[in-house]
Amino acid sequence: MGAHRGGPPLTRVVLWAGCGHYLHEERPAELAALLREWCADPR
Repeated sequence: MGAHRGGPPLTRVVLWAGCGHYLHEERPAELAALLREWCADPR
């Protein structure tokens, strides 16, 4: 894999305090909104 050059990194990290590995069950609306935002981002 080649290195990404220019612009922001292509990975993101989001942490929700108090949540575990089942974010889709613990905060489904927030997770869905975040995924929609990421998918709409044209980077």
